[in-house]
Amino acid sequence: MAAAARVDAGDEHLGEAEPLLWYPDRSWHGHTYVPATAATSEGYELFGYVRFLAGGEGEEPRDFTAEVDFTSETAERNPDWRLDLCEEVIGTWRGHLGAVATMTLIWGGRCCLAGAS
Repeated sequence: MAAAARVDAGDEHLGEAEPLLWYPDRSWHGHTYVPATAATSEGYELFGYVRFLAGGEGEEPRDFTAEVDFTSETAERNPDWRLDLCEEVIGTWRGHLGAVATMTLIWGGRCCLAGAS
């Protein structure tokens, strides 16, 4: 939440953040990523992740960083959405014959649709 307080929202007033919704962690290139989202009292969504290096046996995790941004494009404002996803590029992977892949952290879930079963 400290990282959310540092978001540069320009002229936008984001409001107060609601409780964080955490998503399953995943690891890549030695780091563990734990994504999260939080709605705000002004109808925005904060999204981001915490990144850290896992400690070895008997060691504590270390090198914590957090990345946070915001959007007004929310499932609440788009009732026809079936998925509400966030994505963040976290690196690149170089493959065979110079091929390059963008490694993207994706998280979110199915939207609650009125009348959907």
